[in-house]
Amino acid sequence: MQKRPVEKAAEVKAAVKATETKAVVKAEEVKAEAKEVVAKKAETVVKKAEETVKKAEETAKKAETTVKAAAKTTAKKATKKAAAKKTTKVEKKELVPEVFVQFDGNEDVVANVIERAKEAFTADGHRAAAEQRLAEPACRSPQDRQGAEHDRQHLAHPRE
Repeated sequence: MQKRPVEKAAEVKAAVKATETKAVVKAEEVKAEAKEVVAKKAETVVKKAEETVKKAEETAKKAETTVKAAAKTTAKKATKKAAAKKTTKVEKKELVPEVFVQFDGNEDVVANVIERAKEAFTADGHRAAAEQRLAEPACRSPQDRQGAEHDRQHLAHPRE
């Protein structure tokens, strides 16, 4: 006997409902499994990330110690260079030539001789301004001599 279409439709509907129920149950199982797999993968990823962070921190610490060591070395070199420059500058300041004059078995520094000559000049009653003329060079060109002579005349006899 053949079943009527209404009965067949009811059977098909029941079969579809059963299949849908099985599909829903299966989908929930798949979702649960997927969640478990994702959770496991997430845990491994988190562990790897933590390991990577630890390695990065260790590398950062190593780099920091390396930088500190390099900074100390650079600072020491800079200090040595600065000390060398200071020493060089001090040495340059200490290098002052001393010229000596020897006469009749006596020896004296030229600066002392000049100072005594100035003192004797002012002690004789000369003006201190006249010392400047003594400091003028002895050898001059004829034009310079004329100009200096002209200046002396004006200094000796200023216009009224």
